[in-house]
Amino acid sequence: DENDVNGLAYSGEYAPANAACMASVWLYNLGFVITFVPLFVKMWRVNKLFNNPKLRKIIISNRLLFKIIMVFILVDLSILIPWQVLSPVVYVREVQESDSFGIPTSSVGYCRYDAGSPSIIYITVLQTLHLVYLIGGCVLCYNGRNIETQYQEGKYVTIAIITYLQVLAVSIPVIILSYGEPVVSLIIRIIVITLNYSTVLFCIFYPKMYRLNYLQQTHASDMESIRTERSRRRLATKTSKASGGMSESGKSFRRSFFRSLSANSSPVIKEETSDSSEKEEYQMAVQ
Repeated sequence: DENDVNGLAYSGEYAPANAACMASVWLYNLGFVITFVPLFVKMWRVNKLFNNPKLRKIIISNRLLFKIIMVFILVDLSILIPWQVLSPVVYVREVQESDSFGIPTSSVGYCRYDAGSPSIIYITVLQTLHLVYLIGGCVLCYNGRNIETQYQEGKYVTIAIITYLQVLAVSIPVIILSYGEPVVSLIIRIIVITLNYSTVLFCIFYPKMYRLNYLQQTHASDMESIRTERSRRRLATKTSKASGGMSESGKSFRRSFFRSLSANSSPVIKEETSDSSEKEEYQMAVQ
């Protein structure tokens, strides 16, 4: 409020600062809905498709999902708009020290939420509503616990929700206790928002990046091993068929070859009378 040459902030009438205070409220609450609700809607669709024991035909289009998300956003807007019109958060600057002439020498500015104002009611309603969203998301994650992770992120969304609730449980009392310290309160809010939403981004995108890079490379290596094994077996099959299709003269030559080796007391190869045994020995010799 350095441009407030008329000192309007001292009475809570400096419009740019007041708009900034309400903008933080709008961004935080709508950011919550835009972050979590699409994840919950996606899990709802996955649960509908996979938890379908009767194998009924179910069509859930992206258009329907967008409509559901818009409904949740409109619910938040129905609370934020009256709050903005009827009891907006205002920015005030309070004098902490002044000189002997009454001129302020030290002051602090902050967004004021009066205890008796409707702002507290709007905050309570919004946070209760968001808590219901999180509980519903946990229920969806639990219902889809048996679905493969590659189709849904229920496990990671649950981790994000639990982390979000833990951070809020610790930060809310601290923010209330530091209400009279604007700098401390601002730092705590920055840390809370950073931890909450960076955790969500990490839990959602890191497993996908891991699966896309590491597991894909592992899969490619496994497929190469499978192709090599198939080629080896195909070659062995062709060799076996070639030996099985030999003429009588070839078989006679092979018998004489094995007899000559036996005559030299070779301990490795042994003559057999049946054609099937000779084929096996020949395959062993070829390998």
